[in-house]
Amino acid sequence: MSPSGSPSQLSIGVVGSGGDGVVLLGELLARSAVLAGLHCYMDKVFGPQIRGGESSVSLRISQSQVLRSADELDVLLVLQWSDLARFHDVLSIAPDALVICSSEDDGDPQACGLPVGHRGPLLSLPLKQLALDHGRSKQARNMVLLGAASGLLDWYPQQLRAILERRMQRYDERSRENNLAAVAAGRNAVASWQGGALPALPTSNGSADLELASGNELLSRAAIASGCRFMAGYPITPASEILEYMTRRLPQLGGTCIQAEDEIAAACLTIGAALGGVRSMSATSGPGMTLKSESIALSGMAGLPMVVVDVQRCGPSTGIPTRTEQADLNLALYGAHGDSPRIVLAAAHQADCAELATQAFELAGEASAPVILLSEQQIAQGLATLPAGTVAEQNGNVPGWPETAIGGDRQVQLTGLEHDNSGRPASDGATHAANMAMRQARVDSLRGRLPALRSGKDNGALGILCWGGSFAVCHELVELLNSEAGSAGLYCPRMLSPLDTEDIASWLAVFERIVVVEMNHSGQFFNLLRTKLDLPKGTHSLRRSGGRPWRLAELTGFLATHGLLPAGMEVQQ
Repeated sequence: MSPSGSPSQLSIGVVGSGGDGVVLLGELLARSAVLAGLHCYMDKVFGPQIRGGESSVSLRISQSQVLRSADELDVLLVLQWSDLARFHDVLSIAPDALVICSSEDDGDPQACGLPVGHRGPLLSLPLKQLALDHGRSKQARNMVLLGAASGLLDWYPQQLRAILERRMQRYDERSRENNLAAVAAGRNAVASWQGGALPALPTSNGSADLELASGNELLSRAAIASGCRFMAGYPITPASEILEYMTRRLPQLGGTCIQAEDEIAAACLTIGAALGGVRSMSATSGPGMTLKSESIALSGMAGLPMVVVDVQRCGPSTGIPTRTEQADLNLALYGAHGDSPRIVLAAAHQADCAELATQAFELAGEASAPVILLSEQQIAQGLATLPAGTVAEQNGNVPGWPETAIGGDRQVQLTGLEHDNSGRPASDGATHAANMAMRQARVDSLRGRLPALRSGKDNGALGILCWGGSFAVCHELVELLNSEAGSAGLYCPRMLSPLDTEDIASWLAVFERIVVVEMNHSGQFFNLLRTKLDLPKGTHSLRRSGGRPWRLAELTGFLATHGLLPAGMEVQQ
């Protein structure tokens, strides 16, 4: 049964256990839609277990660019109901959503999160038995489910076939045949199903030249294109993909990637490479940033460029390693004893990871100072579309940091002690004051170098100020408000240190009411703004801890509570 109509977008969720192939199923759907010329965004959310646990993906396909998952799912594919219960705060199911699940699962759908008033089609299939009969393994259940979903929705058949063939090239002949047989079995199982109206697919945009990539991948590719030829790191979720990518690619390009014994060693190795004139970086998450703090301060004291990527996750301590948050801003800004000037950048979406990685190396070299690039789990591991070839690695001669390179027969002195111009330790207050002013001035000279992201009106009734990954939902909020006769604008700075206070102040002055949006408990960005600016009276702080993505209804509900919605606009639930 084929769907009718042609909406502009569609959202699909997949849930199961670790090892069920949930992510593979989601990626096959996503990549085939992209091959059909559609834009796509795909979130990956896992349990915190090292092995096993629960796994989910949420993908949103659209005829225009999308930067986050949808608030509600139009289609839900369930390999195991008990796993859905673990994602009740991440996956919200529309009342009329199509649900495909296993008839061999004795879990209670409503107890596990299916809405009590669900009225959409619900199709139960013997996924395990079909997988055993046709795929020769119960592990092929995800391929049976793929076949069923693609058959019901008529999911871009030509493109899905091409993606499957491309993916199966890495398998041996027997595995390839079994997987394709499992897909066919799922499709055949629903061929004659007549269970109600089905969600419609967005119409293919033809052969739009798009690619699907994660923030971690794009950041890695841009770092290489910017001349990075050394990386030292230590595996940590959700930054490990950067280390994995660089481990594969840097040796092929004449570079070096080292998995160090710990985060401190990784940071010190990065500084050592910079001393040799090599553009170098390290990548970590919150716990690793804490350990790297002293080495980052050493980079500033020694005047050596250093790029450190912090992919934020829920903290403190181990926290929730696999969930997103924006709570490392204070650590990035102030994580050192004494005064330690540094440049802090924050990526707003996947493609922004690439642009800011490029900027990070340029700024670090220009200021001879550390640059901390903040990303977030949702951006880092989530997939988004961008024009193909936007970020291309560079294989030829690449720039280094020659002004830092040691060599020849000269003696080099490097110390974390305060020092004079020759590098010799100096303990007098005048030298310390002069050097401190110089280090700060080098960082301050870059103020305003990186323009903020803006959308919506240039002036009006409501100004939304955000940073990092909150940009996507705030961008949609501003578009929604303005479509309802509102006059709202959005400002999202990407350089948080040094902060362009003059530009922010001029933007604040042309809006009547201001709301600051961020995903952390204490309002770290709001407090930063208060220390740097005279915020307008009545500025609101909309903040909460991470662990789940923003939903548009949260923001519209907050605005309604404070009387900030356009007249006559109804609050989304």
